[in-house]
Amino acid sequence: MLKSSLLSDEKNIETINRDFVPVNFLIEKGFPLDVPVPALTPVREAFLSQPDFRGFFATVVVIDPTGTLLLAYTGRSYPPNYKPTGCYRDGRFLTNIQRGLERFRKAQAIQADSKLSAEQKDAQLAELQKDVRASVGVLKTLKMEIETP
Repeated sequence: MLKSSLLSDEKNIETINRDFVPVNFLIEKGFPLDVPVPALTPVREAFLSQPDFRGFFATVVVIDPTGTLLLAYTGRSYPPNYKPTGCYRDGRFLTNIQRGLERFRKAQAIQADSKLSAEQKDAQLAELQKDVRASVGVLKTLKMEIETP
């Protein structure tokens, strides 16, 4: 799905090549419990919470270079027909990863602000990730209604 449509779109390719370091994380036998990337913890929890969907857990996330901040989550595809969530539709995918880049720039500004205490920085960074983490959490609690093309 990604390679045949979204990753063949020139705008998406240009944005990804200019602003991101793409990494393919292939999970074949279960999500490793010891992945040293804290930003992936909510994604791992969502993966582990839905055993029926594990073979179809295709998703895209945007994390910061340290691997601690989850900055964007595009949703995922679902069986039985690999129906994609709305974020995999043209335009929404690009908007979503661009929002991840905006969050990254905000995170950099928060971390560089010498007027903020460590506690204030932590609180602001948590708030910055709140909606992204909530969207991943939906996977654990709801049977999502999927848009059909």
